[in-house]
Amino acid sequence: MKLEIIQYMMPDGRKVPNSLTIPDELGEKVAKIKEAGYVFCCEMLQTGHVALYVSDDVNGVDVGTEIAENRECENKPVNALIRMIKEFDFDEAKEMIQELG
Repeated sequence: MKLEIIQYMMPDGRKVPNSLTIPDELGEKVAKIKEAGYVFCCEMLQTGHVALYVSDDVNGVDVGTEIAENRECENKPVNALIRMIKEFDFDEAKEMIQELG
């Protein structure tokens, strides 16, 4: 399945729509994450790594984060995104928003 993701571009952080292909079996969890008001985002860091995160669209709190290598390897961006989705914990995210939001 194609997962829509917001990519923040250097140097000004402008938002550009992007997508990554992830396994179909993650579709149900992705739908629940989006229904809960979260969005998927990414950006290139100055180190050359890619930061991927799930963000609370209302409060602007990042509630899930992964750092990936920007190359073909075990820790490439799509693998980091898949790992982040699989490990996403709704209760933990709510706690983070209460603390930081």
